[in-house]
Amino acid sequence: MPSRSPALLLLVALPFACAAPAVRSSAPVHVDGATAKRLVAEGARLVDVRDAESYALGHIEGAINVPVTEVAARAAEIGVPGASVVVYCRSGARSAKAAGILAGMGYQRVYDLGSYLNWGEGAPAATPLPAAPGPKT
Repeated sequence: MPSRSPALLLLVALPFACAAPAVRSSAPVHVDGATAKRLVAEGARLVDVRDAESYALGHIEGAINVPVTEVAARAAEIGVPGASVVVYCRSGARSAKAAGILAGMGYQRVYDLGSYLNWGEGAPAATPLPAAPGPKT
Protein backbone atom coordinates (compact mmCIF):
# COMPACT_ATOMS: atom_id res chain seq x y z
CA MET A 1 0.00 0.00 0.00
CA PRO A 2 1.51 3.42 -0.96
CA SER A 3 2.32 5.83 1.86
CA ARG A 4 0.18 8.92 2.10
CA SER A 5 2.26 10.72 4.73
CA PRO A 6 4.05 13.18 2.38
CA ALA A 7 0.73 14.28 0.87
CA LEU A 8 -0.87 14.56 4.29
CA LEU A 9 2.06 16.58 5.59
CA LEU A 10 1.73 18.94 2.63
CA LEU A 11 -1.99 19.41 3.25
CA VAL A 12 -1.36 20.19 6.92
CA ALA A 13 1.60 22.55 6.34
CA LEU A 14 0.27 24.45 3.33
CA PRO A 15 -2.18 26.72 5.20
CA PHE A 16 0.55 27.75 7.64
CA ALA A 17 3.02 28.50 4.86
CA CYS A 18 0.47 30.65 3.05
CA ALA A 19 -0.56 32.51 6.21
CA ALA A 20 2.92 33.73 7.09
CA PRO A 21 3.41 37.28 5.83
CA ALA A 22 6.36 37.70 3.54
CA VAL A 23 8.83 40.41 4.44
CA ARG A 24 9.82 42.01 1.19
CA SER A 25 12.84 44.19 0.99
CA SER A 26 13.06 46.84 -1.64
CA ALA A 27 16.33 48.36 -2.75
CA PRO A 28 16.75 51.99 -1.74
CA VAL A 29 16.26 54.51 -4.54
CA HIS A 30 18.74 57.33 -5.13
CA VAL A 31 16.95 60.65 -5.62
CA ASP A 32 17.87 64.19 -6.56
CA GLY A 33 17.01 67.26 -4.53
CA ALA A 34 13.79 68.11 -6.37
CA THR A 35 12.47 64.58 -5.93
CA ALA A 36 13.48 64.51 -2.25
CA LYS A 37 11.69 67.83 -1.65
CA ARG A 38 8.55 66.50 -3.34
CA LEU A 39 8.64 63.30 -1.27
CA VAL A 40 9.03 65.29 1.96
CA ALA A 41 6.19 67.64 0.94
CA GLU A 42 4.06 64.51 0.43
CA GLY A 43 4.84 63.30 3.95
CA ALA A 44 8.12 61.38 3.77
CA ARG A 45 10.25 61.50 6.92
CA LEU A 46 13.52 63.37 6.32
CA VAL A 47 16.39 61.81 8.28
CA ASP A 48 19.89 63.21 8.76
CA VAL A 49 22.09 60.21 9.56
CA ARG A 50 25.20 62.18 10.56
CA ASP A 51 26.39 62.38 14.17
CA ALA A 52 24.67 64.79 16.57
CA GLU A 53 27.52 67.32 16.44
CA SER A 54 27.37 67.60 12.65
CA TYR A 55 23.57 67.87 12.76
CA ALA A 56 23.85 70.69 15.31
CA LEU A 57 26.17 72.63 12.98
CA GLY A 58 23.47 72.72 10.30
CA HIS A 59 20.85 70.49 8.76
CA ILE A 60 17.95 70.62 6.33
CA GLU A 61 14.91 72.19 7.96
CA GLY A 62 12.48 69.57 9.21
CA ALA A 63 15.01 66.74 9.34
CA ILE A 64 15.30 64.54 12.39
CA ASN A 65 18.70 63.27 13.50
CA VAL A 66 19.24 59.52 13.76
CA PRO A 67 22.95 58.73 13.40
CA VAL A 68 23.67 55.81 11.07
CA THR A 69 25.03 53.80 14.01
CA GLU A 70 21.62 54.10 15.71
CA VAL A 71 19.28 53.55 12.74
CA ALA A 72 18.31 49.97 13.61
CA ALA A 73 17.78 50.73 17.30
CA ARG A 74 15.77 53.91 16.65
CA ALA A 75 13.79 52.76 13.61
CA ALA A 76 10.49 53.48 15.40
CA GLU A 77 11.40 57.20 15.40
CA ILE A 78 11.91 57.04 11.65
CA GLY A 79 8.50 55.52 11.01
CA VAL A 80 6.78 52.26 10.22
CA PRO A 81 8.15 50.07 7.41
CA GLY A 82 5.38 51.24 5.05
CA ALA A 83 6.31 54.91 5.46
CA SER A 84 8.42 56.88 2.98
CA VAL A 85 11.84 57.86 4.29
CA VAL A 86 14.48 60.16 2.76
CA VAL A 87 17.97 59.83 4.25
CA TYR A 88 21.02 62.05 3.78
CA CYS A 89 24.46 62.75 5.20
CA ARG A 90 27.56 64.76 4.22
CA SER A 91 29.06 62.67 1.44
CA GLY A 92 26.53 59.93 0.72
CA ALA A 93 28.39 57.04 2.38
CA ARG A 94 26.45 57.02 5.65
CA SER A 95 23.11 57.63 3.92
CA ALA A 96 23.75 54.63 1.65
CA LYS A 97 24.52 52.49 4.68
CA ALA A 98 21.43 53.74 6.55
CA ALA A 99 19.23 53.16 3.50
CA GLY A 100 20.53 49.60 3.26
CA ILE A 101 19.83 48.97 6.95
CA LEU A 102 16.26 50.24 6.59
CA ALA A 103 15.66 48.19 3.45
CA GLY A 104 16.99 45.13 5.25
CA MET A 105 14.50 45.79 8.05
CA GLY A 106 11.61 45.68 5.59
CA TYR A 107 11.24 49.38 4.74
CA GLN A 108 10.04 49.47 1.16
CA ARG A 109 10.05 53.21 0.43
CA VAL A 110 13.59 54.30 1.24
CA TYR A 111 15.07 57.17 -0.75
CA ASP A 112 18.74 58.12 -0.54
CA LEU A 113 19.51 61.77 -1.23
CA GLY A 114 23.21 61.17 -0.59
CA SER A 115 24.88 64.46 0.35
CA TYR A 116 22.74 67.18 1.87
CA LEU A 117 24.25 69.45 -0.79
CA ASN A 118 22.04 67.60 -3.31
CA TRP A 119 19.01 69.20 -1.62
CA GLY A 120 19.81 72.49 -3.33
CA GLU A 121 18.31 75.69 -1.95
CA GLY A 122 17.76 75.30 1.77
CA ALA A 123 20.68 72.94 2.33
CA PRO A 124 23.12 73.84 5.08
CA ALA A 125 26.48 75.29 4.12
CA ALA A 126 29.09 72.70 3.25
CA THR A 127 31.28 71.65 6.12
CA PRO A 128 34.84 70.61 5.38
CA LEU A 129 35.64 66.93 5.56
CA PRO A 130 38.15 66.01 8.27
CA ALA A 131 41.74 66.17 7.08
CA ALA A 132 43.63 62.91 6.77
CA PRO A 133 46.27 62.52 9.44
CA GLY A 134 49.65 63.62 8.19
CA PRO A 135 53.04 62.08 8.86
CA LYS A 136 54.36 62.48 12.37
CA THR A 137 57.46 64.63 12.60
